Amino acid sequence: MKQLMSHPIYERISLSIFWILLILTPACTAQIKSGSPAPLFVSAQNASFNIGKRPLDIVLSDLNKDGKLDIVTCNEGDSVTVFFGNRAGGFTAAPGGPIRVAAHLIALGDVNNDGAVDLTATHHDRAGVEVLLGMGDGKFGPAANSPFSAHQRSKAHNHGLALNDINSDGNLDITTSNQEDNSLSVLLGNGRGGFSPAAGSPFAVGQAPYPHAVGDVNRDGKADIVTPNVRSNNVTVLLGDGRGGFSPTPKSPFGVASRPYYVAVADVNADGKADLVATHDDIGLITTLLGDGKGDFTQAPTSPFDLGRQAYKLVAADVNGDDRVDLVIGTDAGVAVLLTNADGSYVLAPGSPFGSSVYAKFAVGDVNGDGRPELITATEAGDITVLLPSRPAAKK
Repeated sequence: MKQLMSHPIYERISLSIFWILLILTPACTAQIKSGSPAPLFVSAQNASFNIGKRPLDIVLSDLNKDGKLDIVTCNEGDSVTVFFGNRAGGFTAAPGGPIRVAAHLIALGDVNNDGAVDLTATHHDRAGVEVLLGMGDGKFGPAANSPFSAHQRSKAHNHGLALNDINSDGNLDITTSNQEDNSLSVLLGNGRGGFSPAAGSPFAVGQAPYPHAVGDVNRDGKADIVTPNVRSNNVTVLLGDGRGGFSPTPKSPFGVASRPYYVAVADVNADGKADLVATHDDIGLITTLLGDGKGDFTQAPTSPFDLGRQAYKLVAADVNGDDRVDLVIGTDAGVAVLLTNADGSYVLAPGSPFGSSVYAKFAVGDVNGDGRPELITATEAGDITVLLPSRPAAKK
């Protein structure tokens, strides 16, 4: 046998096989690599920590006026925690925390025009909006007359909170979704930390409104509001008059899939007109309604998109730098990212979902100053993780 294997013909056959394998190996490797693209986001080194509580909401803002984004979470057990960012993706606990406040949702902004970020909070089962004025160093104190009544019923079951300049007077105003009385409240700010109901507030919407979105849907330069209505399976579009008043657009409400949970106002098909995107809390569908720029909406041809898992919180942001709005979604298994195509359709980002948490809480923002947004995720156990983009921004 040894003599047979050493015969010249076997040597030629072996050499041929060697060269064939050598030629094919790079091609096979390339196919494996192209078939398994790198995840869009990866965990940052030394950028994870535990807050010791279950986070209910997470937001980003510069609380200590150092030009760096900080993390704020409201937590189970009626507390708010603050972590200062160091511009390298790392965070340290602010001194004096946690802040004692009953909060289910929080929104940050300068409500008294003193240059420091303030905090507004609503509780899941308590009436009113708490307003805490920031001192510019991560500490807060209650505003005079806080909490402010946002609705007529004492137990309106808050499910939405936002800060925007609703009446274009340069002062931030508060809006809340009131589940039990099917309404949306508007509290107009006086620029000194005080708030009072707008004329006609609260405004009727669909049944059991959840977190609402604010945006200009009819291109008149005035703030409009959209509520996802869990029990009536539709979204209400309220057109603003620029003075704090709202009325439904003629064809509102617009039907969507069952139990719309979160809604976003964003131009997903890049036609210069605001569109609506909704998640649904008991199914994996994402509904997209394309806007005509006048306040009317129709179902997108590719809607609904099947995410394949239950979806909750929804944020619209350009996460890959291609100048198109993408969707960041908290799911039952982490944070999913849907990249938009030129026609407004979606594709799941490589590696999505990111992290691993039931009812994932998250925020989106450039925490390390590299010009690209990062994902900050929170688990049920209170673990906070910073996820960095793994690749350069897409070519424009």
